[in-house]
Amino acid sequence: MGQKQLEGQVNDSHILSDDDRYLAMLGDRVRGERSRRGMTRKILSNYSKVSERYLAQLESGRGNVSIILLRQIAAAMHVPLAELVQDGPDQPVEMALILEQLADLSVGDLADLHRHLRQRYTPEAAQNGRIALIGLRGAGKSTLGRALAKRLELPFVQLNKEIETAAGMKLEEIFDLLGQAKAWAESREKALSKKKGEPKPVPIVMRAKLGKVLERYRTEVSEVRPMGRSKTSNIRFLEKCEIAKMTACDIKPSDIISHIRSRRKHGAGPSTANNDIIWLRVILRYARAAWDLPFDLSVIDDANEVSRPRS
Repeated sequence: MGQKQLEGQVNDSHILSDDDRYLAMLGDRVRGERSRRGMTRKILSNYSKVSERYLAQLESGRGNVSIILLRQIAAAMHVPLAELVQDGPDQPVEMALILEQLADLSVGDLADLHRHLRQRYTPEAAQNGRIALIGLRGAGKSTLGRALAKRLELPFVQLNKEIETAAGMKLEEIFDLLGQAKAWAESREKALSKKKGEPKPVPIVMRAKLGKVLERYRTEVSEVRPMGRSKTSNIRFLEKCEIAKMTACDIKPSDIISHIRSRRKHGAGPSTANNDIIWLRVILRYARAAWDLPFDLSVIDDANEVSRPRS
């Protein structure tokens, strides 16, 4: 009887220890998210309707908060509740961004993305089962291939369509070109060379401050599709930072590194601070494509190489 009681005490101790670990991790997350947003406990208390004393206990790992109160705290910081309560280590920032984008996709888009991921990231061992149908034109390869792919639940790739897409013309036109592939390659090279030689007008946006670029991105993208509260909050925060006062095209890797170090100095964790680099790359890449902003993305890559957390 005494031995059974002792075993029960040991098991209970293990459970409590695991609970303490989880509460400490939860407290770290709440404190980190609060610091990231520049909120004092008093401000968070006012918005969440949870007392400062209770918040202090929660952040120190001593508060066994109810799910309702934790939901109020998460809402006050514009953080998904699931991010706070998940067990185990925090997800990489990239995972959070991917999940946010996936939430806006249709069922059809998700299916297309799933097929692409299977093709791109399937291990080589699994790719050995590929089936190639070879035969004369009009022999029924496409019809048979689609039916077989559907039955085996595999993607169907029609190579002639892929070639036409890449070339920008029908197969018949490619075959009719003088010298076939060589002639087409030469004409393409001439077109590209001519395009490179044309002077490009200097876009007005290149003289804009980074803060204006961030604001324009936030406004423009929101008109197409609503951004999540967390994403909007992150961009608004960047708009108020010192780096946002700089001309976007004049920013150097050292400027971004200084920004990250300043964020760390004011209490942001490594992953939280480096999340800013991810946002800068997403937004400046958009600005390059949509507004012809001549920003060199290698600036962000160089800064990221120095600033990213090391495992």
